[in-house]
Amino acid sequence: MKPENIYKKDNVQYDVDKLNQEAKDLFAAMLTAQGKLREAEINAMISRAALMKLHDEISTHLTDDAIFNPDQLELLDSDSIGNK
Repeated sequence: MKPENIYKKDNVQYDVDKLNQEAKDLFAAMLTAQGKLREAEINAMISRAALMKLHDEISTHLTDDAIFNPDQLELLDSDSIGNK
């Protein structure tokens, strides 16, 4: 019968149930961390897809009136320095 929990290292398989309690706890923590990492990867993928959709949606609201030209700001700053 195949063990339920197997830890593999350097091409050697270990039956976790035959290890001491500390090793069993470490293995359980590794499984939890692996699950959380997978969940984080899925959340990142969902966030990237949502961000792409939001970029598409905001594009429909952009107008020429809202275009900001940083060069104009520099000209305004230069003019206001001369007026002080």
